[in-house]
Parts: sequence; C-alpha cells; structure tokens
Amino acid sequence: MEYLPYERIAQLVTISALNKESSAMAGFILQLKVSERQICIKFSDYVKSQVHLNISYSLYDRHISEYVKSLYFIQGDEKYRSDAEKVLRYFYADMSNFLINNPVRVDMTIIVDADLGEEVVIDPEDVEMELLKILDSANSPDLPKLIGKFLYSDIFDSVDDLEDAKAKSASYALAAILGEYAENEKLSKVRLNKCC
Repeated sequence: MEYLPYERIAQLVTISALNKESSAMAGFILQLKVSERQICIKFSDYVKSQVHLNISYSLYDRHISEYVKSLYFIQGDEKYRSDAEKVLRYFYADMSNFLINNPVRVDMTIIVDADLGEEVVIDPEDVEMELLKILDSANSPDLPKLIGKFLYSDIFDSVDDLEDAKAKSASYALAAILGEYAENEKLSKVRLNKCC
C-alpha cells in the first residue's frame, strides 16, 4: 500500500472539522468522503500538507508557522521540538475526527516518522474487538459498567448511531486511540502493529 500523498491530506483535515450533526454539512461530507478502504498516512506528509495547502488556519485557527517549524524539526532542527509536539497532537486529533466524521469505514495506518515521545505499540484490532463487545451489549443494563472498563471510553461521546459505530468499528477504534493520545498529558509516538 502506498502513502496517501500530502496533497490529499487536506481533504481528511476538512472532513475532520465538519459538523456531521448539521444537515447542510452532512451533504457536504458525503461529497467529500474518502471512499478508499485502506489508507496510510505519514506524519511528515500531514505536516507538508498544511505547509503547502494550509486549511488549518481557517478551520481550526492554527497558524501555519507551527507547521513550518514542525517541518524544520522533522528535517533535523531540534529547537522546534515543542512546535512539532503540538502539531503531532493536532495530527492525532485531526485523524481521529476524520475517522468519526467520514461516512464510510476506512482502515487507516499512521506512521509517526519523527522522533517525538516514547513509542507506544497498540493493536487496533484488539481495541476494535473490545469496542464491538460493548456496542453489541448496548441495550444491556451492564453497559455503563462495560464503558467504564473501556480504556478509550471518551469515544462514546462521538457515537450517535450504534449501527454506524458497528459498521465503522475499525474507524471508531482507531479514532478512540488517536483521540486519547491527542489529549494525553504525556506525548507518545503511536505505532500500530500493522504497517503500510
């Protein structure tokens, strides 16, 4: 599988920012949707996408200089580490929101190709199986107990439709992982145990 070119990543960032609750936005998301079943994205390409095709400023009020400095860090300039760390969190959050908002399932692999944080290896299939177990028992009175035991339980704030969550369980599982690491106090370099 090839990496998604940086020119296409702006599409994912746009989808990540849209409000899927709005009926006007729902139609727009359907027009923009990513239909590929599998995609692979490198952090460095995400950074390049926002340096060359910056839409984060208008969508999220993020200044392009954060991305430029992150690119300098990726190219070896250590003085911009804090900018790169901030942008890695943006990357995790944007990809998480994309996976939630995109109307069809996407099996995404991310590669953090920068020396940022301690590496954490995660098996998204294990998280997906745990998520499906919880979603399958959604009508059960034990659901609150199960949700409480799920490490990534914040994802349930984004689940509006149980059938959609089941159909896109791989997307929601990875979104849960990335959302957690975007907010974690300690920055980690997430590595999935699958590769492009």
